[in-house]
Amino acid sequence: MTWGPQMTEVPPSVYSIAVTKDVVYVGGNFTLMGGQSRRGLAALDAAAGQVTDWNPKPSGAVNAVASDGGSVLVGGSFTSLASESRANVAALDLATGRVTSWNPGADGSVTALTSLGNTIYACGTFHTLAGQARERVGAVDALTGAATAFDAGGVRSLDVPQALSVHQVRLNALITTPNAVYLGGRFNQVGGQARYALAALDPVSGACLPWNVAMGGDVYALASSGGTLYIGGLFSSAGGLSRSSVAAVDEQTAAVLPWNPQADWLVDAIAVGSNQVYLGEDFANVGGQPPQLPRVPSTRPRVSRWRGTPGPMLPSPASRSTRTWCTWAVRSRRSVAAPDPTLHPSTWEGWCCPGTRAPTQW
Repeated sequence: MTWGPQMTEVPPSVYSIAVTKDVVYVGGNFTLMGGQSRRGLAALDAAAGQVTDWNPKPSGAVNAVASDGGSVLVGGSFTSLASESRANVAALDLATGRVTSWNPGADGSVTALTSLGNTIYACGTFHTLAGQARERVGAVDALTGAATAFDAGGVRSLDVPQALSVHQVRLNALITTPNAVYLGGRFNQVGGQARYALAALDPVSGACLPWNVAMGGDVYALASSGGTLYIGGLFSSAGGLSRSSVAAVDEQTAAVLPWNPQADWLVDAIAVGSNQVYLGEDFANVGGQPPQLPRVPSTRPRVSRWRGTPGPMLPSPASRSTRTWCTWAVRSRRSVAAPDPTLHPSTWEGWCCPGTRAPTQW
């Protein structure tokens, strides 16, 4: 299968992808997509990969894209979309690309968006959200855009010995579960509580929950599945146990789980399928082995680098007949691609079982 709209910047950057039934929405920092002028935001036909006419033209980069079924939510560093004034966060009509009336506004960049029920959560560099004081993380009503009571009380970085390479706050990841909002990045205090690069917040109040896993470095990516929180980043430990840039933690007890792929460098993308965990970024080895060996012992995970060079694509984590969308280079982000679900399993060395670390038999 050939699916890959070309991006000509050096390097172009794709930061976020959202998928509906027929359309793939791509956000980032680019000016061309598939030979068409598209600045920071584009829509692609899910089957053919062709750029559609949908073109909101944000004034700056788009860091986060999500869909609630009727609209596309975007966050980033922009002041307008589709000729309408919007401060770093907006909603766009799926069909027309027109800006909706939803307009919370943030006084700084929005780096991640997630939702739970009728609530949209955001994090970034802002200090006010929807006109209310919210330091770097907050929540708004999905219908009205009004700020909710969710208030984490500020995310900060203090000069304490336990924090590794923490000089300024950076929020990279935000996900929700029914019981918590998980925040990852570079920080060591949330709401006055010591939290090192990872925190769990109450979905209603925003208060720090007792759940606490101190990370020995920065967190760049989070994913949740089956009561397990998967963590990617650039760190050397999790909860006091040695973990190299990848870890898994129990969402109820905060216990660090035995699953331990041991990436040798930054991991800033994680996706969880039915029984696989996919990792993306700048590592060269996982479990002490290069990622593209023809065969790896079952005691070691197999993970492939999602790089900006042509190569076999990722098989679907859900089924062999369903496409899974991904960026090729999660940090350098040089292209956008869809995996071919018909690939023979031996042609791609990129999946590992979340329970055992062993390669799956897809």
